[in-house]
Amino acid sequence: MKIHYRREIDGLRAVAVVAVVLFHAGFDAFSGGYTGVDIFFVISGFLISLILIKELDTGTFSIVSFYERRARRIMPALLLVMLACLPFAWFLLSPPDMKGFAQNVVAVMLFASNIFFWRSAGYFDSDSDLKPLLHTWSLSVEEQFYIFFPLILWLCWRYARRATPLILTVILLASLWAAHKMAPVAAGANFFLLPTRAWELLIGTLCAMHVSRKNYVTPTGMVPEIGSLVGLAAIVYSIFAFDKNTPFPSFYALVPTVGAALIILLATQQTITGRYILGNRPTVLIGLISYSAYLWHQPLFAFARYDSANGLTAWQLCALAVIAFVLGYFTWKYVEAPFRSKSTVTRKQIFSFAALASSLFLAVGLAGHVSKGFVMRMDPTAVAYLDKFDLRYPTWSYYKTSDWFNNFRIECDYYDVPKQWSGNSTQMPKQISSSCHTRDAQKSHAIFLWGDSHAQQFYSGLKKNLPQSWQILQIASSGCRPMLVMADSADNYCTHSNFHALQSIGANHPEVVLIAQEQGHDIAHMQKMAEALKALGVRKVLFAGPTPHWQKGGLPTLIATRFWGHVPDHTFYGLNMKVKGIDDRFKADFHNAPQAEYVSLFDHFCNAAGCQTIVNGSIDNVTTYDYGHLAAIASDSIARSALVPKILETEAAQTSTAIVTHFNPNTSASNS
Repeated sequence: MKIHYRREIDGLRAVAVVAVVLFHAGFDAFSGGYTGVDIFFVISGFLISLILIKELDTGTFSIVSFYERRARRIMPALLLVMLACLPFAWFLLSPPDMKGFAQNVVAVMLFASNIFFWRSAGYFDSDSDLKPLLHTWSLSVEEQFYIFFPLILWLCWRYARRATPLILTVILLASLWAAHKMAPVAAGANFFLLPTRAWELLIGTLCAMHVSRKNYVTPTGMVPEIGSLVGLAAIVYSIFAFDKNTPFPSFYALVPTVGAALIILLATQQTITGRYILGNRPTVLIGLISYSAYLWHQPLFAFARYDSANGLTAWQLCALAVIAFVLGYFTWKYVEAPFRSKSTVTRKQIFSFAALASSLFLAVGLAGHVSKGFVMRMDPTAVAYLDKFDLRYPTWSYYKTSDWFNNFRIECDYYDVPKQWSGNSTQMPKQISSSCHTRDAQKSHAIFLWGDSHAQQFYSGLKKNLPQSWQILQIASSGCRPMLVMADSADNYCTHSNFHALQSIGANHPEVVLIAQEQGHDIAHMQKMAEALKALGVRKVLFAGPTPHWQKGGLPTLIATRFWGHVPDHTFYGLNMKVKGIDDRFKADFHNAPQAEYVSLFDHFCNAAGCQTIVNGSIDNVTTYDYGHLAAIASDSIARSALVPKILETEAAQTSTAIVTHFNPNTSASNS
């Protein structure tokens, strides 16, 4: 079997990389541009499998040669980009962010970047665009796949060659099914980890096995013409129609991946798609430099955003995207190409180079971790200040003895916090205090807090400002979006938490339910939640909007690194304007939402000069103790001025209704 170069596949690479770059640039039109990575997975599975199948057929398969090719392909450009990142990280990143960056460097060198981000952040988190090496998660998925895949394919070829397509199809379907089932219950693990991504690479493998058959004939006529256009349309649809709320990867991911497979199988140089759309010279060139451009784009965006006062303009982002492709071209020409040539760089040299460079980066990463982000770069008093707010990797004993524990009422959180902070990823439901969900007969009124940690943050302020006649019930679990669930699940703490919350609301009949989560639902879902709660007898449903979110390591970090010695009461610097946009949208949507009321935290904490940073001029009195969780003093402020007045309106209305009912002559004695 002879492997021919196919221009249209490089053109497909170009579509994928442009989609990803424009998605990371933040252009809303490319809301599904992240699917470009899924297209890359299919292409990678196809091309690598073609080579492996040829070697297995000819008896020239060598695992050492395979990893030599991977080292030549992946390492030189990756190491160059990471080397370029180091000085920018040193001069720009705060110690907490530098520590995270250093840990990420270690993870990249161990090809475990996907595991690092699964454990520490979400791909669609509000501060993900400030992580210079976020995009390396996909490289780790590929390399983990190629640790096992060549051996699996070799074993299948040797002992069950005819059954190989069936065996790989079974693995593919199992991986796809796992991805679809995990999408709603473990989105982070589902997005980042190999078991739920392997099926995308295996689609490429099955394509390679199909075209490698001895009796394979290149398709002609209208079938490849129409099929390749359908494949391209599916990819374009996913890029523009999907967004961060699309469960992914899941069955939805079949749209771009099957689209890519159709192009691989049918878009020959005899088709319009293959020859004119994907096979033209500019598109092919972008495809050739796609790997290097992919490596450059995220560090450029992240460091530029980090250094900007308050985000980048569309023109600046476009300029950075162009720079990524320019750097990609020179990296492809002067780094990728020479290192791929065996006559220029020998096997011993490439392995020695990769080993030495990886060791140096591992040393730098470990040093950054041990030194807590090279804190020696900062004023010692600022470092001491930051230590008071270091919530990144604290121990459980710290939480139990801190104000945070009491202010947030963690005993009402179904997340197994001790296991979380001890490094155990098990997220099984635990027993919470009965006081969280049991109505006190001596309290005449009750409010119920439902949501995630951004609902928990209101507890201390409400407790301080509500009259003694009010009881605060609460089931709010960290990381759990409040949702209407119809059945319990002992295997998922968020489903369990939401089901228990609804059960408790129905049993306790609180007059008010306050719902909050980090960035909110769409308005239609909020309306459904409000209607369901009203059906349970709730008099008033309040939705609290998102808190002002601070980037660049959080508000205390901004104070220590940017404003040390002169902290403004209000500022726009470091404010996440995307979250501000969410608040603006909710305020507009709730004008036509009669079932619930909306409370804007931006209206309370922000003005024309920006959002509030500290209270009473003291840097110890920050409004948020991290990126966006209210400190106790800020919780007290919003509760006193905005929440409690709305809550007490319910009490006044209830009293008024009771008086009218008592003196209504048409009301029976049993109702009076």
